[in-house]
Amino acid sequence: MPHPSTQAIFDAIITWLKNGRSLSDDVRRYADTVLGGHDADILREVLSPEHPDFETFAEFLLFPDAPLLYELDGILHPGENVSMHAQASGPALSHFPNTYPDEEIDRLTTMLEQAAPPCLLHMPGEPPIRFNIPDYIWRDTVRRLRLDVALSEQVRLCIARLHPSQTATGIRCSIKAAHLRFEGAFESLLLAFLEHYPSGDPAYTPTLAFWLHFLSSLPKDIVFQPQQAGSSAEADRAGSTDREADPWHHLHKRHQRLNKALRQSQEFTERLQRYSMDLIMMQGAQAPFVHEDDAREQIRIMERVSLAVFGRPAGFDEDMREADYGTVDPADMTDVMRTLSLLDR
Repeated sequence: MPHPSTQAIFDAIITWLKNGRSLSDDVRRYADTVLGGHDADILREVLSPEHPDFETFAEFLLFPDAPLLYELDGILHPGENVSMHAQASGPALSHFPNTYPDEEIDRLTTMLEQAAPPCLLHMPGEPPIRFNIPDYIWRDTVRRLRLDVALSEQVRLCIARLHPSQTATGIRCSIKAAHLRFEGAFESLLLAFLEHYPSGDPAYTPTLAFWLHFLSSLPKDIVFQPQQAGSSAEADRAGSTDREADPWHHLHKRHQRLNKALRQSQEFTERLQRYSMDLIMMQGAQAPFVHEDDAREQIRIMERVSLAVFGRPAGFDEDMREADYGTVDPADMTDVMRTLSLLDR
């Protein structure tokens, strides 16, 4: 028996295609970088099936955007936000379908292949460019919708209880797209963030994106014990014996590496104000590969997340060694060695 949402999902995708894709900043940047420009003549040529870049560019244009993912989430979970947000305790979710089976993904893919719907690329001040979508593109495109990712009832209840409808939909879609292992310590870390990080923070969206990326980088054997009321962070930390299994330790190392890179970047900038580039290069100094504003923002995010989830700052720890968070750049020692050589005279 077909899944009750399959026809609605198919209709939503067809409507999405009929509305067309726009020349967004990402599309324009890709076209300028890879295709040689984003004017109508170039893109019309690229969207011809005989062009060598046609398949890649067509898949790029068909990559699911937020409006489509939000609409599909609403189809799969009808009324979930309203029903759960109305009650802080949260009702059972058995009547809300949470999974979309593989056979239905295959059925949806076949329906789209048979329909062979065209798509439009809207160009400012120009007629839209119409292009046909080859059958073989649909299998990967449907998989990118992440229809088969299932969030646990506990995670879904937590999101709906703490966030209004539109925000909850965006959070669910972000989590589904993160390729996370929704089990054990990873789910506990996700729940700890959802429960304790302030939902009213204007930077909530980039902070959630950072946290999901951080969780995806952790080793499989990570261990996390949510902080209990009345327990001290120092006592919890003292009881930890394996640093590599401690998620806070990994966040701490990342914080220190970025902090060190920011410090080196600032020192390099100060040197540029005092010496010529030739002299700095002769000293063996290396130009920093960090954007200072982005680094500061990432550090602020890590500090806020660490306090919310772990109850302690992500900053420097007395028993951390330099080797724990990066190697020493010999260029940092240039001024020190020069001073020591003068003292020896």
